Amino acid sequence: MQRIAQPPINPVRRDSEHHDFLPGFIPAVIGALLLFIGSRHLTSLDTTAGNSAWETQLVKAIANSGLQIVPPAPPPDPASLDDPVKAAAAFQQMDQQFAQPYKLKYRINTGAKAACPT
Repeated sequence: MQRIAQPPINPVRRDSEHHDFLPGFIPAVIGALLLFIGSRHLTSLDTTAGNSAWETQLVKAIANSGLQIVPPAPPPDPASLDDPVKAAAAFQQMDQQFAQPYKLKYRINTGAKAACPT
């Protein structure tokens, strides 16, 4: 075996090894922001305080029996109305209300502390 002569190394001109901080830090910050924003997604469910619930609040409320069904508004009682015009309007309103399928509305109680029933 014969060795091949190598050129001499000049330490001043030699490229030093270095690791950059910013090319890895910037995507990490962007990823952390996306993760935080994604976990704080709003739902279309109302809370007992009146604002829209976050997904994290929804998960906590379901785990603590905080999911409540909003009862529908009671229809007007036509028997208690003495005026026949008002009674006819009440019957018409009831017909319109019962003709449309009722969609359940939910409300989130973020302060619920009961254990999950399941």
